[in-house]
Amino acid sequence: MLESGNYTEAFEYSLSKLIGKKEKDTKYVVALEKAFQSANQVDLSQINYLNQKSSSTDYDRIYKLYKDLSERQNRIIPLLPLVSKDGYIANINTINYDTDLVDAASKASEYHYNKALYLIDNGQNKQDAINAYDHIQNVRYYFHDYKNIDELERLSILHGTTYVNIVHQLNVWNRYGWMVEENMISWPFHKLDNKWLQFDYYGDLEYGYDYTVNINILKVNVGRETEHVRHYNVEKIVEIEEDEHDKNHGQDSTNVVKPHRTKEKKYKAEVTEITRTKDARLIAELSIYNESEQSLDQVIPIQINLNFSGFSCTYRGDKEALEGKSINLDNDCENFPNDDDMVIDMIIQMQHAIFDKLDHYKFRGVNY
Repeated sequence: MLESGNYTEAFEYSLSKLIGKKEKDTKYVVALEKAFQSANQVDLSQINYLNQKSSSTDYDRIYKLYKDLSERQNRIIPLLPLVSKDGYIANINTINYDTDLVDAASKASEYHYNKALYLIDNGQNKQDAINAYDHIQNVRYYFHDYKNIDELERLSILHGTTYVNIVHQLNVWNRYGWMVEENMISWPFHKLDNKWLQFDYYGDLEYGYDYTVNINILKVNVGRETEHVRHYNVEKIVEIEEDEHDKNHGQDSTNVVKPHRTKEKKYKAEVTEITRTKDARLIAELSIYNESEQSLDQVIPIQINLNFSGFSCTYRGDKEALEGKSINLDNDCENFPNDDDMVIDMIIQMQHAIFDKLDHYKFRGVNY
């Protein structure tokens, strides 16, 4: 591992072989010493190079390198002094990196703060505000309270979020329409919210909305109850032996076999089939307006159809007549559903359909 330059891997492996061991193998003590020194040298050389570049974008990297140095050292300190069972003493020098860490954190925070401030003051779109938010989170990684970072974060969220106002338009002037409107009031549009997208139902946002979604209810209709009754007869003819209880049947006194005598038996049944149907339909559309561009983005049709079908099949007469026939017996024919229940079912399905459409819609300024 050492010869191939895998110093971190060599450090981890050697450390695992030494922790908790009373008698420490010399080869692992030597390997840990070399891995520690070599890994540190690589990190310090990288820090020196980045400092000479003097680029403010490198302070995150410098901080991480100092943190790696500090953490690596902290893991080996509990083993010091590190002496093998053969008396070999590892040459491990420790350094306090606290000042270097604070300096790198301060410079990195200043860089990210200035970037966030510039993007908020000069940003052209929501993506700039979202980028500003990311820089603010980088500042908070180092210092939770830094200058007016709370106010910058509030502004980045305000300018980066896409705000959508939901309204509806009712074109059905009957009790079904009122049922739809009354039910929509309780729809949890807030469940569609994510980090950079907020939905309001008839909201009144001080800064205005980026989009307006109009739910236009065009039609709510429940059809008539239709019942169709069908009667038909079925029969089956079966041949049976005429004298099936006569032990001597088929043979006379001269032991001459007589032919079997059969007769036909007819089974009859009257079948009654009842079919009930009832349909309902709800038609709506989503009109999505881009308020900043004052344009109609898209119209999305929504149509919900409910088709009830009930069936029963009964018979009177001989059950044997049904054998071999494609008849599905069912004594229980479902009752027609209530009109209001069908409307409620359609409203629920419409809610799911609308939520799905809005959840997958590419609101510009949100999905990049």
